[in-house]
This record gives sequence, C-alpha cells and structure tokens, in this order.
Amino acid sequence: MSGLSISKRFADALFEAAYLSLITLFIAFSVIPVIVAVVLSFDARSFIGPFPPKEFSLRWYESFLADSYYHDGLVTSLILATVATLIATIAGTLAAIALSRATFRGRAALQAALLSPLVVPNVVLGFGMLIFASRLGIIDGMTRLIMGHVLITFPYVMRTTAASLVGIKASYYEAALSLGAKPWKALAQVTLPLARTGILAGAVFG
Repeated sequence: MSGLSISKRFADALFEAAYLSLITLFIAFSVIPVIVAVVLSFDARSFIGPFPPKEFSLRWYESFLADSYYHDGLVTSLILATVATLIATIAGTLAAIALSRATFRGRAALQAALLSPLVVPNVVLGFGMLIFASRLGIIDGMTRLIMGHVLITFPYVMRTTAASLVGIKASYYEAALSLGAKPWKALAQVTLPLARTGILAGAVFG
C-alpha cells in the first residue's frame, strides 16, 4: 500500500473522528440542560441547590396542577408557539424561495440582513422590537410577543429551507411551467414538496 493511500485513509479517519466528536458535543450541549431541568423539577427543596438533588418530590407538579395561573401561562405559551411557528414557517419559506431565484444587485446584503437575528443578541432584538412596536402604536402584549418570536425563529426556517432548495434543480419548476402549470401551482406541487425536509426542520427549530 502506497504512502499516499495510507495518508488519505488516516486523514479520512481523522475527519470522521472530528465530525463524530462535534456531533456528540452538539447533542450533549443541547440535551444535558434539558435533562438537568427535568431532574430538578423533582427536587424536594424550595430553592435551587447543588445538583443532583438529595431528595425528590412531586410538589412542583402538584402546584402546577392546582394553580390556574400556571394553566393560563401554559395556554399562552402554546398559542404563542403555534402562531409564531406558522408565521415564521410561511414567511421564511417564501423568503428562501424568492432569494434562491433572485439575481438583483444587493441580494447577498438582503439575505444577510434577514439572517442577522441569528447573530444579534436576543436582548438587543428584544429592546429593538419593543421600541419598534411602540413607534407603531402596538401595545397588545401578545402581539408584541408574537412579533419578537417570529423575528427570532424566521431566520432558522429561511436557512434550512434555503439549504434544501440548493439540491432542487430549477428545471423541475420550469418543466411544470412548460407543461401548462401556473406559477403558484408549480410552486405548491413541485418546489414545496421537494423542499419539505428543510421546511419541516425549520418549523421544528421555530
């Protein structure tokens, strides 16, 4: 076996190990906080102390079931999550499709601006959205919450949808048009089904 072949195999093995390590770290970074929160939800103490807790109890779940205040908060959260996800998914998908076909000058700048909430701290986004809503005269709390959550989740949908659109040939859409389909029908029956994986992934992130 030549030295070049050995070096290539070694490089491939090293890359695979690094890739698996990054995946493991990402999963651990995402899952461990959830596990800690679940375990602490059974903590018998009335304060957050060292982990793991020494005594366990269902007191917090009993409090949740007995207090209507928590029920109202849960309903609000579910409504907020549902509405924000629907709006972000629709808007992000349409934006990704439009930008994937656009050729105008400034396209890259517009795309960067739409994706900027991914890198801007949430505190800054929150204050900015609060000021923006006040300027528009929007004082309803739920509307403001929906606006803020859509702003944060929109880039995730747009990014994952755009990634799935890269592998879709424009000829599929053009073939549907050449066969007599209207643009909206070709979009709904050709482009969107092919990009559904990215759209669903973005919705899950949202």
